[in-house]
Amino acid sequence: MSLSLGDTFHVPSGERAGYWIVNSISGNGQTFSRRIKDASGDKRLLWGPSPAPLMKLGAKKISVDAIGRVRPAND
Repeated sequence: MSLSLGDTFHVPSGERAGYWIVNSISGNGQTFSRRIKDASGDKRLLWGPSPAPLMKLGAKKISVDAIGRVRPAND
């Protein structure tokens, strides 16, 4: 799975279950994401996992179209 700014991914279970949007990416590949429902802009709500923990959680990249349909991104 590749992630870039603005991409959406889904974590199916656990404490961080839900839909997330990539907000920023650091030089070492760590992604900082916020929940899809969060519009506050509060940096304290960012979640910063590196790629390996994301994969262990079963995260999958998704695509959300203009009317809200969710589909697997498959890339």
